[in-house]
Amino acid sequence: MSKFISWNIDSLNAALTSDSPRAQLSRDVLNTLAGEDADIIAIQETKLPATGPAKKHTEALTVMFPGYHVEWVSSEPPARKGYAGTMILYKEGIHAEKIAPRIGEVSILSTSIHRTPETA
Repeated sequence: MSKFISWNIDSLNAALTSDSPRAQLSRDVLNTLAGEDADIIAIQETKLPATGPAKKHTEALTVMFPGYHVEWVSSEPPARKGYAGTMILYKEGIHAEKIAPRIGEVSILSTSIHRTPETA
C-alpha cells in the first residue's frame, strides 16, 4: 500500500528561507512529513516564481527529503506573480509523468504515477 500526504504550505519560500515563527512552524511540519516516509508528498500554495524553486530551495529540499524526486508547477502570467503553485515529491523508484496546465489558465490537471516493477 502506498502512503500519500498532501499539505497546503502557504509559501514554501518562506518555510525554507525565513526565520519568522510561522516559517519555523512550517519547517517543523516539513520535517514531520519527511519523517513519515510517504511514497508521495503533494504540497500546495508553494508561491514560488514562474521559474520554480531556486537553488537554495532545491538544496534544502534535497537535505529534508533525500531519495525523493521533485516536480513543480508555478503560476505564470496572467496570474499574479508568486500565486498558487504545487509541488510533488515522490520516492525514487516511482515513475511520474507530469501533465499540468499553466496556473492562471482554466484547464484540467492530470497526473499519472506508476510504480516500477521493483517497487510494486
